[in-house]
Amino acid sequence: RLGSKEWRLSHFYKIRSKEKQLITFKPNRMQQHFIQNAWSRNLELKSRQLGATTYETIDMLDDVLFTRNFEGLLIAQDLDVAKDIFDNKVKLAWDNFKLQSLYSADLNSARKIKVGFGDGSYSAITVDNSGRAGTFNRLHITEFAKLCKTFPDKAKEVLEGSIPAVPTSGRVDIESTADGSDGLFYEMFWEAWDRGDPKFPNQFKANFYNWQWDEEIERTEAIQDLPREFREYQEKYKLTDKEISYYYLKFVSLGEHDRNWATMKKEYPTIPEEAFESSGAKLFDVEKLSLYNPIEPIKVEGNLRIYKTYKFAHFY
Repeated sequence: RLGSKEWRLSHFYKIRSKEKQLITFKPNRMQQHFIQNAWSRNLELKSRQLGATTYETIDMLDDVLFTRNFEGLLIAQDLDVAKDIFDNKVKLAWDNFKLQSLYSADLNSARKIKVGFGDGSYSAITVDNSGRAGTFNRLHITEFAKLCKTFPDKAKEVLEGSIPAVPTSGRVDIESTADGSDGLFYEMFWEAWDRGDPKFPNQFKANFYNWQWDEEIERTEAIQDLPREFREYQEKYKLTDKEISYYYLKFVSLGEHDRNWATMKKEYPTIPEEAFESSGAKLFDVEKLSLYNPIEPIKVEGNLRIYKTYKFAHFY
């Protein structure tokens, strides 16, 4: 059974649940689907709270502990997030790993665990907020859209420096919620999504996991008295009563400042277009615009459809 990665992932590693309880990690429905369908280069556009980063952390740690001379790097959008991932995911799983005695471990470096196998070979996992020099067998970038928006130069540095450091036999996963309809993550996702399944190892595969993958939906009680706009949304996307009730409860749980449709569609998108179009502080409400039947555009530039040439200094 030790030779089965699937078995190890469901039995060896501890995580904290949404209720802050220490539990044994077992891949959920979304994580299982990704495991079965992942490519050597992956882009994940996702809803919140599906456990994408938790899965990547545990899966990469397992690679480190059961593969000699393996280097894994996990990049977060800033140092505080990187430290949180290291302390509450990587180190927590290692501290509760029952086979620690089989390894020598070096935890002297900040946000890095290096393990020895007793035969002169070592493997390591590092969590940081930027790329590093060297060669890595596996690279994971979490919330890349936020990195692209907040630190575009750093995002470019990661793409140009860290990703080429991973051989084609290695693995690169980039996951994020949307954060505006521009930037590197936006461009990379739509290029891969529009192209379809990749044909070469160094091409990215686009994966989309919306809020309907959350297993919490099955434990949600259906609410009968929902606001009209939520019933309209249910009808538009053919959602079940449990699904729209879950969606409404997520809306209610948002802070007063964020309790709006734009935030919901960014954090809990139903379709990929919704994730990007509803973020980025648009002047016109996307939902309202969708009610109109547009004329044919006069030209198309990338993902932009232009219907009329603007007049400089004209008051619209």
